Amino acid sequence: KMKAIEQILNELGIEHIQIPTED
Repeated sequence: KMKAIEQILNELGIEHIQIPTED
């Protein structure tokens, strides 16, 4: 899971966007 990307987006203050992830 790309938790790193979600954390970066959160730090940047960007709304949670659905990103294609290979779960």
